[in-house]
Amino acid sequence: MATDTSWIIVYHSLWKKPAALVGLQNNQFRGYIPLLDPRDADGDGKVSTGEWLVSKMPIFGNLSREAEISSVMMMIALDVRVMDVQLLIDGQRKLYGAAVVAIEQSISMLYIKKIAGPAAALALSGTTLTGVPYFVAKKGLEQVFKAMIDRALGLP
Repeated sequence: MATDTSWIIVYHSLWKKPAALVGLQNNQFRGYIPLLDPRDADGDGKVSTGEWLVSKMPIFGNLSREAEISSVMMMIALDVRVMDVQLLIDGQRKLYGAAVVAIEQSISMLYIKKIAGPAAALALSGTTLTGVPYFVAKKGLEQVFKAMIDRALGLP
């Protein structure tokens, strides 16, 4: 049985520039190659110094990159030549996951700023804790947030 393999270009819905090269096999989505740098916020085809700096910012930089990657995934999934539900779901999950991480990092940064001061918050922002330090930090934050919620609700 012969397979029909083809490549199509999906254009960015906002910038009308090629966003991805999409591989189809027997008219089924098989994969894609991004053609845009997710740090290119204005779609001019190059990453300026300002865009590069923003991409390195804690919280916002990661969220903006992930948002652009997920939006391209969703553009591909919704293209009438592709129509791939799983890719759409994956793009939505990627965007949701990035938003959740940004919210967690924001809360952690606010907590650190309140307890340890602005300099400590800036120094620790964007750092990744793993293993035992992560567990201790996570458990410590959970207890603090639980106490804050209990206090707000007037619970003992």
